Amino acid sequence: MEWGPEMAARAQVAYTGGEAVSILNPQKSIIACFGMIFVTRRTVEAWVLASEKVREHARLVCRCALWCLDEAHRRHGVSRFQAAIPEDREKARKWAEFLGFRPECELMGFGDNGETYIRYVRMI
Repeated sequence: MEWGPEMAARAQVAYTGGEAVSILNPQKSIIACFGMIFVTRRTVEAWVLASEKVREHARLVCRCALWCLDEAHRRHGVSRFQAAIPEDREKARKWAEFLGFRPECELMGFGDNGETYIRYVRMI
């Protein structure tokens, strides 16, 4: 799984910087994990790590992701969720849009090898 350069840099403080949720199947294997890292008091960087099992449980994963976004707003007052998604990850970008994220800008040369990422934002 690829976290991307910004997430890799923030991973060192992720355990103190936000909350995360893991979804397990009945056999206790991971379907997906997602969470947030605070950037400011009301802004978080949202992240997702998904296994191949996510296809079998797409509806559950979507419901959980929306619940997490709502809970972050309710519990912590988060009003801006942002995520950097590689330009060539079309499925990930479509899923972000399904969850209410909108493209904000291109991050040219953002990837470790100069790849372009798209910054997505969801405002509540």
